[in-house]
Amino acid sequence: MADDPQSLRHLGALDSPPYRLLSNEGEIPARLEFSGLFEGIETTWDASVWPLGFYPEALPCDRQSPQFMLIGDPHNGITPITIGLNIEKLDTRALLMALIMVRKYKKLCRGLICFGRNVDDDQEI
Repeated sequence: MADDPQSLRHLGALDSPPYRLLSNEGEIPARLEFSGLFEGIETTWDASVWPLGFYPEALPCDRQSPQFMLIGDPHNGITPITIGLNIEKLDTRALLMALIMVRKYKKLCRGLICFGRNVDDDQEI
């Protein structure tokens, strides 16, 4: 994975996008796939990215850390992940930031991971 993006600046230097969009542009959720490591093994992430305001179920995390990643069991080299972000719209920048976050997060584990900002005062938790 020599072309793994480490920052948005690095992403701008890549010849091709580091992910494949599986949904239509602007569709919610955005569905994309990209390569990475999970539990020390190369995987293809099958990601659904949601703005929190559009998530169709009750948010799985509390108001202190409303953003989330929900990682399912890998199957045949593909790992499903649902990502809920405290953003208003899904654009290329948001998708790239989600990709970088998944690739750089050191303690990924199956199940629910909550993180983020307090939605009342917008301070980092």
